[in-house]
Amino acid sequence: MKGLLHSLLLFFAFVFCLNSCSTPESDLCGTWKIVDYQTDLPLDADTKQVILEMQSSSVFEFSKDKQFTQTVNGVTKKGVWELLADGRQLKQQLQDEQGTTVVTELISLTSTEMVQKTHDAGSNSTQIITLKKQ
Repeated sequence: MKGLLHSLLLFFAFVFCLNSCSTPESDLCGTWKIVDYQTDLPLDADTKQVILEMQSSSVFEFSKDKQFTQTVNGVTKKGVWELLADGRQLKQQLQDEQGTTVVTELISLTSTEMVQKTHDAGSNSTQIITLKKQ
């Protein structure tokens, strides 16, 4: 009986460690889809429809080797990613001619959901994007 109790305690300690050893990097790795998009800009019906179509066709994949792939409306782009500010910011640099870099604030990041906030200085607008891991 004592051996069984000891084995059970070790098992639960192992499971607890697996659940509590999650890091922002490990939470980010995987395939994500946009489930919600919000902006403080007024949008007309046509623009809302375009956003819905982009939302439904967008897939983002982040790998352990700091590579990412984004597919939006059938167009795939690749790049590298990095977490900044103790995991509170996500930097994505596309491997395109411009070397486009985007840094977003991570409002929250778990193993199943990511909420990003961006500010567009050109339009002085804020966007909040919620993604779910697939």
